[in-house]
Amino acid sequence: HSLLEWDVEGTRIDLFYFMELSVLGMRLRALARLIDQPVRTLADLEGLAIDGSFLKQESQDEMAAEHYRVLTHDMVPAASLFLERKAMLGGAVSGRVREAMEHTGFAPDTSSYPADHLVNVLLFLAHLADRQDIETLQRVTRMHVLSWMPLLIDALSQSGAKLFNEMGHEIELAMLGIGVDSLGTESDYPPLMELPFDMDKAELAAIGIYLATPIESGLFISKARLAIEARSHRLPTGFGTRAMTIEGLFRSAGQYEAIGAVCDFFDQEIESKEELWKRWSDTGAAHWSGEWAKKLANTRRVIETLREAEDTSS
Repeated sequence: HSLLEWDVEGTRIDLFYFMELSVLGMRLRALARLIDQPVRTLADLEGLAIDGSFLKQESQDEMAAEHYRVLTHDMVPAASLFLERKAMLGGAVSGRVREAMEHTGFAPDTSSYPADHLVNVLLFLAHLADRQDIETLQRVTRMHVLSWMPLLIDALSQSGAKLFNEMGHEIELAMLGIGVDSLGTESDYPPLMELPFDMDKAELAAIGIYLATPIESGLFISKARLAIEARSHRLPTGFGTRAMTIEGLFRSAGQYEAIGAVCDFFDQEIESKEELWKRWSDTGAAHWSGEWAKKLANTRRVIETLREAEDTSS
């Protein structure tokens, strides 16, 4: 009799997992659609806990422009942006993600996006959820997703757009719902490296590239947020890449005696990212939390050196 009860209870647990993974798959696909295309109707938000009241306040053109700004101009949401040297899209990182996808029978559509783009990654996870392959889903999430997804979610929350802030929250809930073992230590991506320059001889151009490269500095700061910081101190930055914008920010700060204020900004960014990874350390990202903490510690030393150099010169 007790064995029969155990069998029945076991069946109920299996059904519970089936229902949970099915819901997870639907939510992941809904999020992929939102990343792929601007919202047009309430139907686009189906299955997600996102308030659609903004649809009455914003035009289709405004929503399309915001979609482009957040997901193309300010940040291309791809693993390689966060994990590739020099923050270049594609490369070995994208190749690793594609290999993981193909190994499980998932063929990413690369006609519009690289394999490591958020649209393809979300659809990949939905594919594994649909297959009820919880073991592979958790392993893939730990190895190929949690290494960068917290930074992407944080960037969405800093976008200044309520919709994308809510989308980031939905993605976070999906990651937590996968339930990855926080003790996993598998790693396919570059560990901490020493600074790519000698701080005693470093040019501002090299420092700009370093601070604009997440896998080296641990930071991702969009051009829009850099522009806001520059305007707050009336500092010109010039045009170009994020690395050139950061270089220009420090150069103009040196001319207008604002190095301390700019260093304060970067210190706040470092503290924010440290807190971010602490929050994720118990949710399957313990290994990555430690790796990114090392990068952030290095970057704090870089900023301290820049501040000290300014204090000495004055």
